[in-house]
Amino acid sequence: MTEGLNAVQNNDDQEEYWNSPAGQKWIDHQAEMDNLLSTVKDRLLEKANLQPGEHVLDIGCGTGATTLEIARQVGEGGSVIGADISDLLLSFAESRVTGAEGGALQFMKADVQTHAFAEGRFDAVTSRFGVMFFNDNIAAFRNLARALRPGGRIQFACWGPFPDNPWFTVPRDVAVARLGTPPPFPPDAPGPFAFADGARVVGLLEEAGFTDCQASTEGVDLKYTGTVEEASILGSSLGVASRIMSEFDGGPEDLAAIQAGITEGFARFKTETGLSVPASLNFFSARTPS
Repeated sequence: MTEGLNAVQNNDDQEEYWNSPAGQKWIDHQAEMDNLLSTVKDRLLEKANLQPGEHVLDIGCGTGATTLEIARQVGEGGSVIGADISDLLLSFAESRVTGAEGGALQFMKADVQTHAFAEGRFDAVTSRFGVMFFNDNIAAFRNLARALRPGGRIQFACWGPFPDNPWFTVPRDVAVARLGTPPPFPPDAPGPFAFADGARVVGLLEEAGFTDCQASTEGVDLKYTGTVEEASILGSSLGVASRIMSEFDGGPEDLAAIQAGITEGFARFKTETGLSVPASLNFFSARTPS
């Protein structure tokens, strides 16, 4: 059943990226990102409906927040493997394990397009923003289907349409106004918004052999408990503004101007406890044939 896996192209470019200073930024801002994305994690796991004793694979686990919560949910009789392509992020995730998480917990370096997981090993596969970076989506989903037991399920969350996500559009617009418009990025290329088209992703899942494939677009508020100024630093450090800065060789004055512009743009989301930024998310679910 593992024949042909080695013929699939590895995600070498993604491995290089997430082991670079770009990956280190996620570690540097781990607490802030866990805070910001906690509502996404909670909604994803609510939909996944994991049960005590289940065995779960968490894809693109990054710094480990979702994997750690899954371990608590599946309990002593269950297990979870957090898989990621970045040694850098995995090392940090492992440092967060306290031993009090509950279920058996393991972090593993794995390119899920090609890794030979034991056939039928898992009851469920989950991912919070970790599946949009495959260079061969069909191969990756077929490999995940093979790793699931008959009737096993997959549940993952991705960003919805770019224009409906001000956490991205505000920094992008400010950076473009300051430095210029970067070359267009193919909408289906690996990246944060590769799965913004829900119907396309349902088709990929079906082609990979999944059944009962469903997509829903939902609004979720991203909660940030820091100041608007702190949020602007985060928004300029990760994501599209950072890429535009790199593309145009922006300097310290550009960075200061971009952060000031993001602060102004984010001000409308300020609340008594921080920021509440509306986001559009796509949630996907499917099963393997029983």
